[in-house]
Amino acid sequence: MKKMEFRAAPGTGMLRPQPTIFQSEDLKTLAVITNWGAPSATQKVIESVKDLFAAEVVDLDKTQVRNPSAKVAVELPIEFQLAEAIRSANESIYRSENENKVNTVLEVAILYQSQGVLYWARAGLPHILLGTKNEEIGRFEPLSVCAEVVVSFKEPIPLPTMGIGLDLFPNIQCGSVSVNSEMRLTLISAPAQLLPNMGQVVHSLEGISQCITSCFPQQPFWIGTAEL
Repeated sequence: MKKMEFRAAPGTGMLRPQPTIFQSEDLKTLAVITNWGAPSATQKVIESVKDLFAAEVVDLDKTQVRNPSAKVAVELPIEFQLAEAIRSANESIYRSENENKVNTVLEVAILYQSQGVLYWARAGLPHILLGTKNEEIGRFEPLSVCAEVVVSFKEPIPLPTMGIGLDLFPNIQCGSVSVNSEMRLTLISAPAQLLPNMGQVVHSLEGISQCITSCFPQQPFWIGTAEL
């Protein structure tokens, strides 16, 4: 994937922390980390991602990851390995930051692209969508959407409904999809209620921003896009 471009809006009277973006030098790996508390926890997630790809060899012919140091050969799909990186960071954060008193919760998405396949694992926002590369109007295809607690407020309150650090068993979604160079990856940290309105949106930062602000004028949001 190409270098990610992003845009954020602070909202009116609401707060959403701006995420930390980690993208590997080869641009194959991307992590988006939104930290709602202790700053030190963010680095634990980044180190978990780095350790995954430093310690293990990706076997792209089998779309699996092999651990060469393991005594027993273990082969898992790459998306499961991304999920395992999130689980590892979750355990570290829970035990060091939150076991006795809750200090933080983090929303995390990790994506990896190679040989025409995009793999992902996610706990909390952002939503993960695919769109067209050019800025024509067209439909986004949701790959992974963060469910939200239904509330009666006109403007949804931008608090995390899923994430890591709160217990030892986080809710993690993962998957994979075939992609090509005509596609654009879009990540959105904003209410899920806006997604049905994305069918007639110009696939650009400006177009998506206008859609969000027209639906939820006071809502803080973050958008990231990258060509695949």
